[in-house]
Amino acid sequence: MPLAIHRPPSATRPLALAALLGLVPACQFAVPADGLTYRCEADGGCPTGLVCVSQGAFGLCLRPDAGTSDGGTVDAGTSDGGLDAGGVDAGKNDGGALDGGAPLAVYDLIFDNADGGSLDGFPVLIAIAGDSIRAATIQDPRTQLRFFDPDTQTDLPFQIDTWAPNAESLVWVRVPNIAPTRTDRITLMVGPDAGGHEDATGQSVFGAYAGVWHLGPGALDDSSGSGHHGTSVGAGLDAGFLGSAVTYVSTGDEHVELDGGDALFNGWGAFTLELWLRADYATVSASFGEHGVLDQGGGISLGRVFAVGNAPNRSLVFQTDMHFTPNAEAAYLNAELPLQQWTWFVYTFDGHTIVMYADGVEATRQELTSAASKLLASQNPLFFGDRSGPLLGGLDEVRISRTAFSPAWIAAQHRSMRRSFVTLVRR
Repeated sequence: MPLAIHRPPSATRPLALAALLGLVPACQFAVPADGLTYRCEADGGCPTGLVCVSQGAFGLCLRPDAGTSDGGTVDAGTSDGGLDAGGVDAGKNDGGALDGGAPLAVYDLIFDNADGGSLDGFPVLIAIAGDSIRAATIQDPRTQLRFFDPDTQTDLPFQIDTWAPNAESLVWVRVPNIAPTRTDRITLMVGPDAGGHEDATGQSVFGAYAGVWHLGPGALDDSSGSGHHGTSVGAGLDAGFLGSAVTYVSTGDEHVELDGGDALFNGWGAFTLELWLRADYATVSASFGEHGVLDQGGGISLGRVFAVGNAPNRSLVFQTDMHFTPNAEAAYLNAELPLQQWTWFVYTFDGHTIVMYADGVEATRQELTSAASKLLASQNPLFFGDRSGPLLGGLDEVRISRTAFSPAWIAAQHRSMRRSFVTLVRR
C-alpha cells in the first residue's frame, strides 16, 4: 500500500472508543516518511499508547485525548503535542471534527531533481497560486505556514518574498539536502495552528551567500545577513520576474548603492554572481551605446548591455569585464539578452575557470593560465545600475556567493525560479 493518510468519517469517534475497549480489530501500523501520522490496517496493532481509528481494512493509530475541554476521544489536541494534526485534521471532509480546533491542511512539496546532483543547503522557491492552498483565508502567512523536512525531522527556515493571496505568492525555503530523484519532498502545513516562524530577514535561508537582494518594495535589504543593504538613487520599482524588481528608464543617475559594497569581490579567489535581467528596448538598434547594469571598478567592472553584429543578425548582449591576478589576465564573457523578456545570467569562478550561463545553460567559458588566480583587489563599492546611463529595463534577484556553484546546482536553481522544480500535492 502506498504511503497515504486515510481519513475516516465522523463515525470514527465511537470507533476510536470501541478500539480503546477492544471492540474493534487491532491495527497494522507503519511509520510514514514524514513522521507526522501513523497509517494502520485492521490486521495488526498500534504502538503502545496509541489507538486505532478503523475504517474497513485500514485506520489511523492515534493518541487518546489527554485533555478534557472538548471531550474528544481521539483528539490529539494540545496536551499531547498534536500527534494527529495534519493527519486527521488535514482532510477536506472532517473540517477539524476530530481535532476540536481550526483545520490544518498538509501538502507534499515534491522536487524534480532527477537530472541534477545532490543539492545541499538549497534555497527552493515555492510559488503558491492563490487558489492552491486557499491563500485568501490565511491571515498571517508568517505563522500560518510551516515547512517540515521528513528526513531530518526538523522545521525548515523560510522567507516570504511576495505574498499576494489572490495572485501568486513566493516563499523561499532552505532545504538541507535534495536527492537526485523525482521523489524527494518536504511537507507544508497551512492553518492558524501551523506554528510557523518566518525569518523575515532571510538570513537562515540565504546565510551561505555573501549578498542576496530580492529587489522588491522594501526588499533592498541584503537577505544573506551580511549587511550589504541597498539604497535606491533614482531607480524605480515595477513588476519583476520574481515579485518586483528595480527598474531603470535609461536617463541620468539611476543606481542602487550597497552598504559595505567595497567588501564584495575584493580579491576573491572564487565566486558566483547571479541576476535576472530584462531589456525593454523596442529594437536592438534603439539600444545605441552601452548601458550599465552593475559596476565596481576593480575585479568586477562595467557590467553592461550593448549591441553586437550587423543587421539583420544584430543582437543585444550582457557582459561583465573581470580582471585577475597574478598574471594581469582579463575575461570579457558575454551572452545574448533577448529583448523584452527576463533572462537569468550566472558567472562562476573557481580560481582557474570563468563560466557564464544564460537561463541555466552554459553559454561560454575561459580558462586562466594560473590555477590559483584571484580577482583584482579594489576598494571601490559595488553598485547596481549606472550613474549616467543605465539600461532601459529591470534587474531582479541578485545573489553573490564566495563559492563557484556546480552546473547541477545552477540548472536546479533555474528550474526552481522558473516554477518547474516543485509540485504541490495535497494529502
